[in-house]
Amino acid sequence: MKKQYDTIDALAASIVAYEINVCSVMRDAVYENQEIKYQPNRILIATHLDGTKLLPVTDEHRKQAKELVVYLQQTIMLQTLMKGSSDGFAQNVLDIISEPTMWSKNVGLLAWAPKLSADLQKKDRVRESSAHYERSSRYVGTVGSKITVDFTLIESRFMPRMDCYSVYGHTAEGNLIFYWAKKSEKIVQQGRIEGRVKKQESDDFRGNALVTTLNYVKVV
Repeated sequence: MKKQYDTIDALAASIVAYEINVCSVMRDAVYENQEIKYQPNRILIATHLDGTKLLPVTDEHRKQAKELVVYLQQTIMLQTLMKGSSDGFAQNVLDIISEPTMWSKNVGLLAWAPKLSADLQKKDRVRESSAHYERSSRYVGTVGSKITVDFTLIESRFMPRMDCYSVYGHTAEGNLIFYWAKKSEKIVQQGRIEGRVKKQESDDFRGNALVTTLNYVKVV
């Protein structure tokens, strides 16, 4: 028989499960020395809700759960208005957490709510940081020239299709820089890099900002 649970209680448990699993959503158990190190998030939540194995949920987690609901409602609604359609997965999560109670069958989907929120907040921070430089950014050097700059990271992401990392940031003067990194060691949080200017173009995805793309990047 399917059970129903208070959504905020379940969401608070999902936040704790997310924290326990080092801010990740584990689909399967992770073993270390033949012992379970991390349980799947959905199992942690389900066993908490049925009273089998309680998680250390506090009033602060319940407060975070309520704030998470409001944040996702506002953010996903805004994205839908801007794009004309919603992300199906995000909308499914939102539909579950927007109701006062939820069915036990939806625990697996609910487990993703904290990560969805964290990912969207990260994108918000990236957009805000990038927007700060988009209007004032100027090209650095000339195509084919070798340059050395003081670099501060805005965002890095691993791109499976390219089998490398995209690295995006700005110089000390506020000019936007992009490069590909085959190894994570070339992702500079803040430091000095050198490279050859591959191209310079207005980036449609970043408010038509002037972005300088480098290759052969070295950390110096």
